[in-house]
Amino acid sequence: MKKVKETLSRLDGVDKVDVNFDKKLASVSMKPGKELGKDTVEKAIADAGFTVAAFGKKG
Repeated sequence: MKKVKETLSRLDGVDKVDVNFDKKLASVSMKPGKELGKDTVEKAIADAGFTVAAFGKKG
């Protein structure tokens, strides 16, 4: 869990990361005007040793 959070936190434009390992869910808040693409998130999660089951954006 900590590895996923640290990995996502290092991505450009990330403001906050919340990870709930029991629910297998990571939520990423972006800085104003910044955006993360699905490929970037999937690669970061894979580099941390996990896989992305679903990807979605709010708003």
